[in-house]
Amino acid sequence: MKYSIHSRKLTIQIVSFLVLILLSCNSVFSQPTFFGVSGNPADGGTITATTVTVTPPAGTQPGDLVVVYAHYRNSSRTLSISGGGQTWNSETQYNNGNQRTRIFWCVISGTLGNPTVTQSGSSGLPLTAVMYVFRPTVSTNTWVKHIGPNNANASTATISITGITTTAINTVTTAFWGSEDDVTWGTLTGAGWNKPATNQYRNMGSGSNGDEQSHTGAYNINAAAATVPNVSQTQSTASPTVTSIISWAEFVNPPANDPFASPVTLTPATVCSNTAGTLYGATYSAGTPTVSGTCAGTPSADVWYSFVAPADIATISLSSAGSDVTGVEVMTTISGTTYSIACGGPTGIPVVNVVAGNTYYVRVYKTGVAPSAGVNSAFNICVTVPSVPNDNCAGAINLSVSANCSKAFGTVSMATLSTGFGTVGTCGSAT
Repeated sequence: MKYSIHSRKLTIQIVSFLVLILLSCNSVFSQPTFFGVSGNPADGGTITATTVTVTPPAGTQPGDLVVVYAHYRNSSRTLSISGGGQTWNSETQYNNGNQRTRIFWCVISGTLGNPTVTQSGSSGLPLTAVMYVFRPTVSTNTWVKHIGPNNANASTATISITGITTTAINTVTTAFWGSEDDVTWGTLTGAGWNKPATNQYRNMGSGSNGDEQSHTGAYNINAAAATVPNVSQTQSTASPTVTSIISWAEFVNPPANDPFASPVTLTPATVCSNTAGTLYGATYSAGTPTVSGTCAGTPSADVWYSFVAPADIATISLSSAGSDVTGVEVMTTISGTTYSIACGGPTGIPVVNVVAGNTYYVRVYKTGVAPSAGVNSAFNICVTVPSVPNDNCAGAINLSVSANCSKAFGTVSMATLSTGFGTVGTCGSAT
């Protein structure tokens, strides 16, 4: 029986350990995700008007990347987008034969409404708009275009799109096919490539031969820089097709105190009052001194704080600092030149000799690779100064009486007014 109980405990411990490993791996290898797709018209439907409006997938949120692929079956005209409560980026329109395609994208701000794609001519030919939505690893991040679009033409049944090499982390690469016939799309080939549940969007036009079109897309998501391979799809009938491949990278908005010129103000006190900070998204402030003394190397990222010294000694304290916090540095500016005066590790600097009334700058930094998200880059910071032991009457320091002068050190820095003792006589008013 004892053996059975021990076995159960051991099993629970092993399972708990494996769960922790999985959670850890998920944190380390977190990457953007595909959220959803919607198109108008639906597959097999018909729209031949001058405009087409797309209803987004339900549940979109600020920070999501929204990509709209517009496809028009004509040898001329210009495609544009508007509405949805967003500011849209418009890639260069690709024109080939009887097809016009254009990629629009935005990062959701506020609430995403229903955007409208417009073709500049008269109605009568198929117009399609398909929306793809991707979610970042952190909702406060944004997106930047990384590579592309790279466009090409083909007329075979199996159509391959040449891959790309990304150099950023957390990338979303999309591949698009647009055929000038109402073809169906079959096998997708290419490592790491995926198709949405809705495989294609055929616009049947007026129903006459040569008056239809079909679109399909795929995506490839990577947490690290990668060689994104070629990708191919097979259409039911070999038809003239235009292709596009384009990549976006998730971009971290830097902290407000990332630049040296925008430090967060810290207020020194005799008791620590923490200010929360993070290095996630921060960059290296070029032109500031290289970290020296007990902290070797050049920072890869730093954030800035400032304080006015009320006394001649200060303590810089870091607490709850993550593994990405390398150290802290104190600087002062004299005649326009910034000098490093003290440096410490991820717990702070116990004693910094300062001059009361002067302004000092504190840099929290990381060396090596860029900081990661979450608790690894987080920390708390405060500045404290010594309290005055004889600030109150009850803490008066005894002075010895003797024939010879025996000096006792004293300071009024950080002292407060003791109430109930009246004014200072004829020497002036108490402060």
